[in-house]
Amino acid sequence: MALNKAQLQSDFEAVFESMTDGNEDTFPNGISAAVVTFVSGGIVSTTDAGTVSGGTYAGSGTGQLTVTASACAAIIKAACTTMKTMTSGGDNYLAEEMGKGFKKMADDGVVTTTVTGTLTPPSPATPISPYGGAAKGTISCSETALVAKLKALFQKMYNQREQEGFDGNKEFAKALANEINTFYTSGTISTDGQGNIAGSSGSGAIS
Repeated sequence: MALNKAQLQSDFEAVFESMTDGNEDTFPNGISAAVVTFVSGGIVSTTDAGTVSGGTYAGSGTGQLTVTASACAAIIKAACTTMKTMTSGGDNYLAEEMGKGFKKMADDGVVTTTVTGTLTPPSPATPISPYGGAAKGTISCSETALVAKLKALFQKMYNQREQEGFDGNKEFAKALANEINTFYTSGTISTDGQGNIAGSSGSGAIS
């Protein structure tokens, strides 16, 4: 499997089209859940190395990133509530808070990988391959570009809101899916070896 941007866009569109007046949960809960599903389809790949108990280790890891929706949804819902009391700047505020929500989701995520490689014991022992174990870590993502793109998008949607043929739901879904995809694929994965490969560390990305 891999990150499926097209499916994410479709899921966002479904959320936007299901929104009704007075329901304050559909938007924050829906988009947060859609991102969780999107991330669950991704593949984490790492390059791992370090000094472990048996010698020098080098290998590569494959695994997944697991994120949850609740904290992100809560931040975005609170922003939507606050916007109701604002007389100006609401769109920019929402963009910033959405960035915070998605950043919180990523920061709280857990990376798990299975690592396979070669253990090189002190000479004259023979290298052992395949040799591996489990690793655990995090992803670091920057929300700066995401927030900037959302601010520009909201301004565009406002300017074109009365233009014939303009589909705000589709425009929003497409742009948000693009930016969430970039948000995660530009992130940096960092892991630490566990058990017999403790002492090794890995770095990589999700795709």
